[in-house]
Amino acid sequence: MSLKHKIILSRVCFIIIALMLLAAFIILFNILSDSSNYNPPQLYNEPSVNTEAVDNSISIKEPSFSYNMISLNFCGTITPGTLLGSESFGTFNSYLKENGPGCFLSKLTEMFKNDDYTFSICGGVLSDNLDLFPGNDETLRYALGFTSNAQVFTEGGIDVVSATSLFINDYGEDGKKDTYKALENAGLTVIDSSTPMIIEKYGVKIAVFATSIGAEANQLYELIDNEHDNYDYIIVYVTDTIRAYTPTTEKKLMMRTFIDVGANMVIGSNGFLLQPIEEYEDGIIFYSLGSLVDGLSKYLEQHSAILNVSFNIDEQKISKTNYKITPVVTYDDISPWQPEVISDVELYTRVSSFINGERESIEQ
Repeated sequence: MSLKHKIILSRVCFIIIALMLLAAFIILFNILSDSSNYNPPQLYNEPSVNTEAVDNSISIKEPSFSYNMISLNFCGTITPGTLLGSESFGTFNSYLKENGPGCFLSKLTEMFKNDDYTFSICGGVLSDNLDLFPGNDETLRYALGFTSNAQVFTEGGIDVVSATSLFINDYGEDGKKDTYKALENAGLTVIDSSTPMIIEKYGVKIAVFATSIGAEANQLYELIDNEHDNYDYIIVYVTDTIRAYTPTTEKKLMMRTFIDVGANMVIGSNGFLLQPIEEYEDGIIFYSLGSLVDGLSKYLEQHSAILNVSFNIDEQKISKTNYKITPVVTYDDISPWQPEVISDVELYTRVSSFINGERESIEQ
């Protein structure tokens, strides 16, 4: 065989081998493509036709772990006024005039506006009547603010105000009427011993009654005793005027009696000092949340607390009641009368321990 024929033969063999490799590659590619689209046989009953008319599946209802919640905040007394309504330099009224009513609760407003309702107690008279004449009882405080001072509550996120403090009587019946009117005109819900706050939501009914120590409390015992079956939960919001870190025997008896006649929780504020909590029978008593803002004083008492009460609502029933106490400091020279959550861990712990009855004093 000549050299020329050998060259032609080798080229033909090369072309044949190349075509064979290409054919093998194409076959392999098709096999792999078919396997990727392979659907295995179904191991469960799945209708193949008329799926809208035939349903062979079994419906299993999974347990629900979701629930609705009602959240309420309660804080100590707010006294948005000064001695005899003074506007002299350094007073609460003077500071309000310069900085506006929204400054006082600005560090707590976000907390208050993220709940359903926030409650407080008005600790003084609100009136523009210059002819008001104060009484002469030595227990009076003579706190007086303008009617516009009611905006301290509304701009701070307060929704409901108790008018049961004895100090709103310091300027007689006219002063008391002006105070009610100022609070209502500011858009606040005002509660007292004859006008409770009834919260109806998610199928449950929660009542918040307000009163003070004395004859009003005695009247409220009978009311709660007769009507407690009409509510899913009853809270009594109480104020008194006794300046003490421990509740008196009279106060303990009064608070416990509310639980005895059907209340579930009793929350106190004496307008001055914090007092501990107590679990009593099937209820719980917060003897005093102290004073949150006291326009009459700068350094009388610098610790207060905010109580959050939340209810888990499941299938139109209260399945769980939770509470959380947040200690606050109420005054410093940099931001007077502007309470804020205590940031110092050691102080926060001391105040919390005192409220929980784990220590006799807040002081070190």
